[in-house]
Amino acid sequence: MQANINPETAAFARMMMVSLSDAWRSGVGAEIEFFMPVVLVVDDDAVSLELLETILKRGGYTTISATDGFEALDIVKTQPVDVVLLNDSMPRLSGGEVCLRIKSDPQTAQIPVLLISAGTRIEDPQYLRDVMADGALRKPCLPRDVIAAVERVIKRK
Repeated sequence: MQANINPETAAFARMMMVSLSDAWRSGVGAEIEFFMPVVLVVDDDAVSLELLETILKRGGYTTISATDGFEALDIVKTQPVDVVLLNDSMPRLSGGEVCLRIKSDPQTAQIPVLLISAGTRIEDPQYLRDVMADGALRKPCLPRDVIAAVERVIKRK
């Protein structure tokens, strides 16, 4: 059975598919990012980083990754980011310190930051206020909890 589709709708759909396909092939990402919010995922553990990126991509998000806090700070200043999902327990520069720096900089203060950790520090509301985090997730967490937390802070943005 063939569906009856309005010719203008079909033409628009073909045009959008070609435009997105051309943008993808040419390496231009702005057109694609319009449809998918960008989440910066920061974790020093490669397995956790890959897992979180997979969850977010399957949830319809574009991801950028960083393996330490200094790299994350460079990215938020140079690339458009809608949310930062940040491991709180990292060497060199903790997630809490990165969050505080992001929130203290007028250029990046509006970016929501979620801390994620297996540690208990992120369960302390005073700690989250001190580092100005927008929320926290305790590892291990379910994929639906990751997506829900990201969606929640994007809606508040």
